[in-house]
Amino acid sequence: MIPIDARDHILKHYEIQAIRDTLRPHILIPMHYRHPDLESAEDSPHGLGPIDPWLAGKHGLTRLSSYYSVFTAGSLSSGERIVVFHHSPKVRAAKSCASGDAE
Repeated sequence: MIPIDARDHILKHYEIQAIRDTLRPHILIPMHYRHPDLESAEDSPHGLGPIDPWLAGKHGLTRLSSYYSVFTAGSLSSGERIVVFHHSPKVRAAKSCASGDAE
């Protein structure tokens, strides 16, 4: 798992590539990127970007429609796969406190 987004929020693209070149993972799971259905641009941490622009043109990409998967040694092929999970149903959009209600 590695924090990746299209705006170099935590790691720059060349840093991500250096990590990939060094570790040569069978599975790379992007994390810490903006989920448009969970937050608005106003609610998003400053500079946090979406994952889609980073994924553009990447090979070995799998977008799961679920929030879990089982990986076994036999299911790992040679080369790298990029696996993007759907967020858990337990994760919900933050409620706005604009109405003055405190939680």
